[in-house]
Amino acid sequence: MLNLFFVGIDRTKKLNNGINIFNFFAFFFIILPIFIVIYHAFNQANGIENNVAAVNMSNVKITIKSLYVAFVTVLFVFLLGYPFAYFVSEVESKKVKSLLILLISSPLWSSYFVKLLGLKTFFDLLYGSSNSTSGIIYVIIGLVYIHLPIAILSFYNVLTQLPRNLINASYDLGSTPPETFSQIILPYTKEALLSAIFLVFLPAFTTVTVADFMDRSPGGSMIGQVINNFIIVDISGSLPKSRASFLTLFVSSIVFLVYFLVKFLPKFLQQKKDND
Repeated sequence: MLNLFFVGIDRTKKLNNGINIFNFFAFFFIILPIFIVIYHAFNQANGIENNVAAVNMSNVKITIKSLYVAFVTVLFVFLLGYPFAYFVSEVESKKVKSLLILLISSPLWSSYFVKLLGLKTFFDLLYGSSNSTSGIIYVIIGLVYIHLPIAILSFYNVLTQLPRNLINASYDLGSTPPETFSQIILPYTKEALLSAIFLVFLPAFTTVTVADFMDRSPGGSMIGQVINNFIIVDISGSLPKSRASFLTLFVSSIVFLVYFLVKFLPKFLQQKKDND
């Protein structure tokens, strides 16, 4: 499935005849929105100090809680998805493998909201009352439920490209399964694994819909909900837009910091260790 997607991208590139349509879309849907957010964040009309006021202690605590939810979600998605994806990649029967891939991808065919509504209804029926879900544990369950299938497919796509002769050679040299995993499998799939994990981390960190559906507690706000509420209160006002934009930049800086730490800090520490 993912291979067909990349084949389609290659064919689209060939049809461009020198015009890179992907750069065109990147400008209008990534670069331009970033400049708009920066413009509103540092808008002088309301005073920058009013925009900075959005990053108060209350919102900082909510941001920390959102980070916790995102990290726990990523942990469970990895612990559940990676072993299952490896198991599917090791299945020899093509029919069984196709059936497993079909079962994994089938939740992706239904609406995002329908899946959340079904999960919420399941807990309400289980507890015998409406609005029974209260607490961030249900937000985490909802996020894992939503993002696990796409994470499994991402892991599977990488693991199918893993040369099996490396694994067999590791076993022939006397390595145990944990040693083979840590020395062969994990390093080979590390880069793609980080990309798949960040595909889960970012929407989990800034989630709005999952938190609205799954957490009915009064103090259950996530940072995505806080940003969304700034706009809902007064969609035509300049101050809510400016505060929401500044808070968005604050959250984005945290995401870039986490990415930098995960991506480059281990390499830096390893180089420092080798030099010593």
